[in-house]
This record gives sequence, C-alpha cells and structure tokens, in this order.
Amino acid sequence: MSRFEQATALEKLGENRYAGEIHRGWRVGEAANGGYALAIVARALSDTLDHADPMTVHALYLAPAVLGPLEVEVEVLRASKSMSHAVGRLMQEGHCKLQVTAVYTDFTAQKGESFQLRERFPVSPLEECEYLVARGVEFREQVDIHVEPGGGFSRETTGVDACLRGWMQFADGADFDLLGSLMAADACPPPVMRYVGLVPWIPTVDLNVQIRGYPAPGPLQMRQRSRFMTAGLVEADGELWDSAGKLVAISRQLQKVRAPKRG
Repeated sequence: MSRFEQATALEKLGENRYAGEIHRGWRVGEAANGGYALAIVARALSDTLDHADPMTVHALYLAPAVLGPLEVEVEVLRASKSMSHAVGRLMQEGHCKLQVTAVYTDFTAQKGESFQLRERFPVSPLEECEYLVARGVEFREQVDIHVEPGGGFSRETTGVDACLRGWMQFADGADFDLLGSLMAADACPPPVMRYVGLVPWIPTVDLNVQIRGYPAPGPLQMRQRSRFMTAGLVEADGELWDSAGKLVAISRQLQKVRAPKRG
C-alpha cells in the first residue's frame, strides 16, 4: 500500500459515514494540503456511490483541516445509469471543514467523440527540469515537483510571470490513480508567487476539478498559471497530462493572496 493510500484510508462507521485521520506529513504549515483533504472525501464518495470514478468535483474550503481524527459524511443526491451525484463533508470536532459536491461515473463505460483543439503545453524532459525546493513544507515530502529550468521561485522571478510548468510524481514511486489525480490538482505551490514573491500561506477558497480518465503509469506533466488578481483574489488554472500524452484533469481554484501591495 502506498503512502497516499495509507494516509487517505477510511473505516466505515455506518451507512454513508466514515472515520479517518489527517496524517502528519501531508500538511502545509498546520493545515492539511487541500488536495489531500479532498482525496479523503473523494475516497468516501467512491465507496458509497454506485459509480466509483470521480468525474467532476467542487470543493469548498470552510476551515483548515488539522492533524487528528475526522469523519466523512456522504449525502447521495441522485443516481442514474451513467452517473451518481452526491455531497461529501469532512468533519472535525463537529465542524464542517470541507464540503465537496461531486459527480461520479464509470470511465470504463464512457463513450463519445474525442478531439483536441490544441496540443498539450511544451515542457522539458523530467531529467532536465529542476527540483522545486520547498523548505519546511512537510507535504512536499510526499510529492516531488520538478519545473522548467529557472521556472521556480526566487527573488529574481518576482514580477516576471505567474506560471509553473513541469512534472509531478509521488516521492515513494507510486503511480497516480484517479484520487491521486484529484490530490495532484492542488499539489503545486500557488503560481502567483512567481509574480508577487514568496508568501507564507495563500489559502484556497474553492477548487473545481474535472477528471477525464485514468492516468497512465508514471509522472504527471503539470501546468498551473494565474492571470488576473483583483483585490487579493486570484485564479489558478491547472492542467495534468499523463506519461502517454493524455489529458487527465483540468482545474480552477480561487486563492486569497495575503501579500503586501505592489508599489
């Protein structure tokens, strides 16, 4: 069992109720990484629903999930032949920390036309990219991120752009599954720090992820970029592609930047 599977494991307490834990090693500061917390709720949804594959999820972050026990409550909204709709809530000490509205399906039965109006974004081979250092961030003990040469964070990059491109892989060598892909959608540091400089904490207000299918084994190619910041609110748009060149997920999240104003 991989570290990710262990850290997102759940015990069924009863109908649509599960017990789990926020584990040490998956936090940014004192709070659980948002993608990790999302994956815990997503695992409960997979176990409850008639369809086990997350297709689209909307995560609303109400308060930071912290180290220790948790419960997940699942409310089934609707089930059809091809999709299941539900809400999952991550609870700690009687408070809802994360609410997830989701649509699940069975990707093995998915049929329909496919096309791409553009190719995936270019990125250097993994072995030519630079390891993205994140000192003191324990979550990065679990996920390795490599970015284009010169494409990380430093004082010299402040005011340049707000885009990260590169590769992502589990530190223990495990492959990404669908739940791991959900986690990966929120595994990168906020790309806006390429522009405003390093900020201790930029919380996620909400996160939307669309999964397009099972990823092939190997690392994920990723891009996260921000274009518009208004009164401290900024979007982060993401793409994840697998080692076979197939689109795995697209995402958008709203982040709150608590940084000094630029003069």
